[in-house]
Amino acid sequence: MAFNSLVILLVLFTAGPALCVLQYDLGALAADNVWTVVNKNGSISVSATVPGGIYSDLRSANIIDSEFYYRFNDHLHRWVGLETWTYSRQFTVPAELTAKKQINLVFEGIDTYGQIFINNEVPVTVDNMFVRYVIPFTLQTVNTITVVLPSTVEYAANRSATTFVAPACVVPEYQGECHANQVRKMQASFSWDWGPAFPSAGIWKNVYVEAYDTLLIRDTIYDIQFSEADQNWNVNVRVHAEALSRQVSSGAGDLELQIQVDNVTITSRKRVSYQNIQGEISFSISTNIPASSVQTWWPNGIGKSRKIYTSRVTYTPDGVTETAEKDNTIAFRTLRVVQDFVDPNNITKGRHFYFEVNGQPIFMKGSNWIPAHVLPEIGSDPKYAENLLRASAEADFNMLRVWGGGVYESDRFYQLCDELGILVWQDFLFACSMYPVDGPYLDSVRTEIVQTVRRLQHHPSIALWAGNNENEAALIGNWYQTQANFSAYKDQYIQLYVDTLKPLVNIEDPTRAYLVSSPSNGIKSEEDGFISNDPYSALYGDIHYYNYLADGWDPAVYPRTRFASEFGFQSYPSMWALRQDVAAGDLDLGLNSEIINQRQHHPGGNAELKLQIEHRLLPGGQYNWDNLAMFEKFTYLTQIYQAMATKTEAECHRRWRGWYDEPTGEGLTMGSLYWQLNDIWNAPTWAGIQHDGTWKMMHYYAAKIFSPLHLSAYVTPDRRLSLHAITDLLDNYGDVKSQINVHSWSQLEPLLSLNYDFTLQNNSAFEVNSQPLAPILESAGCGNLIQHAQSRIPEDACFLVVQLLERSTSELLAENFVILSRFADAVGIVVRPQLQINGVTLSTMQPQFSRYVQVFDIQITTDNVAPFVWLDAADAKGRFSDNGFILTNSTKTVQYYALETLTAADLQAKLTITSLTHNWL
Repeated sequence: MAFNSLVILLVLFTAGPALCVLQYDLGALAADNVWTVVNKNGSISVSATVPGGIYSDLRSANIIDSEFYYRFNDHLHRWVGLETWTYSRQFTVPAELTAKKQINLVFEGIDTYGQIFINNEVPVTVDNMFVRYVIPFTLQTVNTITVVLPSTVEYAANRSATTFVAPACVVPEYQGECHANQVRKMQASFSWDWGPAFPSAGIWKNVYVEAYDTLLIRDTIYDIQFSEADQNWNVNVRVHAEALSRQVSSGAGDLELQIQVDNVTITSRKRVSYQNIQGEISFSISTNIPASSVQTWWPNGIGKSRKIYTSRVTYTPDGVTETAEKDNTIAFRTLRVVQDFVDPNNITKGRHFYFEVNGQPIFMKGSNWIPAHVLPEIGSDPKYAENLLRASAEADFNMLRVWGGGVYESDRFYQLCDELGILVWQDFLFACSMYPVDGPYLDSVRTEIVQTVRRLQHHPSIALWAGNNENEAALIGNWYQTQANFSAYKDQYIQLYVDTLKPLVNIEDPTRAYLVSSPSNGIKSEEDGFISNDPYSALYGDIHYYNYLADGWDPAVYPRTRFASEFGFQSYPSMWALRQDVAAGDLDLGLNSEIINQRQHHPGGNAELKLQIEHRLLPGGQYNWDNLAMFEKFTYLTQIYQAMATKTEAECHRRWRGWYDEPTGEGLTMGSLYWQLNDIWNAPTWAGIQHDGTWKMMHYYAAKIFSPLHLSAYVTPDRRLSLHAITDLLDNYGDVKSQINVHSWSQLEPLLSLNYDFTLQNNSAFEVNSQPLAPILESAGCGNLIQHAQSRIPEDACFLVVQLLERSTSELLAENFVILSRFADAVGIVVRPQLQINGVTLSTMQPQFSRYVQVFDIQITTDNVAPFVWLDAADAKGRFSDNGFILTNSTKTVQYYALETLTAADLQAKLTITSLTHNWL
């Protein structure tokens, strides 16, 4: 192989001078990314891409369909995960590397189980896709790498035969593979209730040769603390380096820490040495930075900065022309999870659970992140993270929970979270299962945890480490029939999450809290021996809450929790999205069609959706959803149900921040993270953003619910109208007023408007006004609209629009609405008002967010109230400024923010508009 076809990268991970540790890429950055992959019997042999995966390689070779999610491909291509796949290549390296004392082959990630053969050396076994493998080897003139990856599905089944843990399989509705809990692999790749099974294999992260003479810096751990006494930030850095692994070595040199603060570099130096070391070695270095020299980092949506700084640690050995460097981005902020007693004099009232950032309690608002694609090499593509994270920031999210059944995301993901001010609740990757605790498994997990924490710890966005997703609740709740062996499973649970993970996390990152599980009672669960009798207690920690049979639009059904880390409701994606994955012959889609049954993985999901939309959104009657025309209406109606139910529950959480029930101790809610942000494919799921990045109605609603200024109104069980003002801003806003507009369903102009002046308190939620609803509706004349409908009440004839206004100028700061009855009972509602798009023009306004290239004004007109107006732009890339709204004006202008250039005519041709009553029969 010709020398001049190769590329040498003179870098240490991120940056460095010419005389540094050498790294030679063997993947995508190499000039000759010439890998091949072969199945066990040799009948398939194709070129491979590294980083990549077997499904992607087979698609590139036209062995399988070009669209992974097309029709029934998740079943038709399942054979891929049952094969043994062997990746291989040859390579030579430049002379600069051959002279080095230490030569390593580094695999950043291999999916999942197999063996690595390098030249003729002893093979190395791999068994964890979340682990970096560093393999010392002896260079030859021509070197050979062979990576043999037997079926992880079969490997998991074989392990289960000797180390069984419950459950053996997912439920049949998931349409997945069994024994995912036996392997350290993305658990959702064996399927979930929102995604298909694609049990992939491959080299899914970078692979390269690294070479050095003394040592390299692998990781740096930052402990940044604020000193109130001297108004300094104390920066302490633990440096994890690796010396020679095949011989004992000694050395000395200069360790330097540089932090770039604006145009000034703050530098700290110290002499370090090591004696008779083989392998890992640690150093420490520190500096102090005056608080006045840097800007404090704050979460998104509170009106403060999110300044990021660069830091570099350099080791320069004596007598050797080689340096080792590690660059990181850091920020200056404090963060702690507060779990103090609500009432120290009466501990039965429970404990707080909230995040305090820079001394301020911050309400956490956001969602749960699942992998962006079922294939990890695609899901880790930065373009997915870029779009989804920016959509989160635009909706004023300040937290995402990276869920425990996926992957630890890419460096770019966490870097974007740093920049956007989105805190990350990071689960370790154990979800909805019991897990093994045999020696080899725990050894692999220990490596995974140490490497993960060291890689991510420097990011200011990392807020919390959590041991697992729902496993405490699963064990105590007997989800997997573990009760007969409860003591054994409890011991295993504690061995894994308490005896293994907890001390490792505390050592590697003493700056952050570790929760054993989510949901859990936090400190109370620990006091109860780490398995609480009720992990869903509203008085402690966090909860996950799902109830698909109760009325999701009724605030009274929701638990008054300290922190809601999961809650949500299903909906279907748009018909346009569904059509991308079906053939022309499937266009007779219906709720019970074969392809919809293949997509619906949630047991009872379609029946639950049918129940909710028929109860809340439609006139009484029997509905047949088993044809295309009706099913298209169904998909739209499910999005209304999902958006409204999420709105109802999330607004409860926001109001309860400032509310405490004295008798029970419930309330004081400080977090609302709905399930889930993103979609892994086009199917009925809990997502607010479709797989193509298009916003569902729910994400438009989330942008309003989580706005820094919000006005929330609801009707109490004793029929009072309660109005709450909510602000996340840390600075006082000042004098404002609320306006309650009473509307009938049969005319655009409000029947009555009521105004209340008040001062908006910073960083709070408080009740502005509470009064009986009936007199308000009586004054508006809602009772007169009932006429001869004896079974009806005034609430059936009216609804409310509430507005938050700047007092002196009447500038609109926030708007919300309250539906007072089921639409089956609505009186006077106009079926199919004259709702239309009256024109599309290129706007003169500039995009609020830089990623959008154009803004269009869309003028909408109506002759009557139109509930849940929905605009759709088909395959255009972008979003609307507002969507899913109740139109109470004869005209409204909505902006379309385009991610790609198009003309007004092009956009208008793609646009459709509908409303609730346009979808009535």
